Amino acid sequence: SKVHLMSGWRIGYIAFNQSPQLEALREHLPKLARVRIATSLPVQHAALESLRGPQGYINDFVSEIKKRRDLVVKRLNEIPGLSCPNPKGAFYAFPKIEDNRFGSDKEFVTKLLETKGVLTVHGSGFGEKYGSGHFRLVYLPDLKVLDSAMNKIEEFMTQ
Repeated sequence: SKVHLMSGWRIGYIAFNQSPQLEALREHLPKLARVRIATSLPVQHAALESLRGPQGYINDFVSEIKKRRDLVVKRLNEIPGLSCPNPKGAFYAFPKIEDNRFGSDKEFVTKLLETKGVLTVHGSGFGEKYGSGHFRLVYLPDLKVLDSAMNKIEEFMTQ
């Protein structure tokens, strides 16, 4: 979905092997799909057209996203009080807030938005165990916008 610019559309597929251990899952998955995780018909048609259509843009797109990722990760790791691993397959970074003067990760993102106008998402919203003390930052905007956001985050952390 990401390479075809359909992230968030929740479309995909499942393939099962013949393992008897998967029988209960195979039996109940269609019920779940009908009620909770079914993809709408327009999204199914759009995904099919995207897969059948021209694929030449993908290498250029992936290259551009890597430039954006590299800028964001480099800048985040240069800011005192933050550390960020290199994302491998997403459009966002998930830096750790090592400076505890801001309180929780939710307080951090709220203060960052209120004082610098940079919108991020608190990590604990993705689960307390692994998300607490982190925030999520999407790096889809162009390099100029990302550089400006990094400057504002750096100002926020060093004020």
